[in-house]
Amino acid sequence: MEYTADFLQRVKQFGLIGWELDKILSILTFSPTERAQFVADFGNEESIVYAMYQNGLNTGQFNVSVAEYKAKMAEAEGIQLKNDREKRYAELERKLFG
Repeated sequence: MEYTADFLQRVKQFGLIGWELDKILSILTFSPTERAQFVADFGNEESIVYAMYQNGLNTGQFNVSVAEYKAKMAEAEGIQLKNDREKRYAELERKLFG
């Protein structure tokens, strides 16, 4: 079965959002023969369908990892700012009130 570039892009997007095969099949329209071929291609490591799905899946996982890293860095920066502010407040309090 030949797949168009647009269709393969959709397969990549399914991987990007982590949809499983059953969910993908629930919204795609195939003849019974095409459906069987798509399922076979989806599980065949040498198939373009498999490669596109895996590319999307890996890209999605990478994006999540980047977002988690950024969130951790922002949290660490927030904690550092809070600690710095508390130190400055304590120093100011010592200067003003002894």
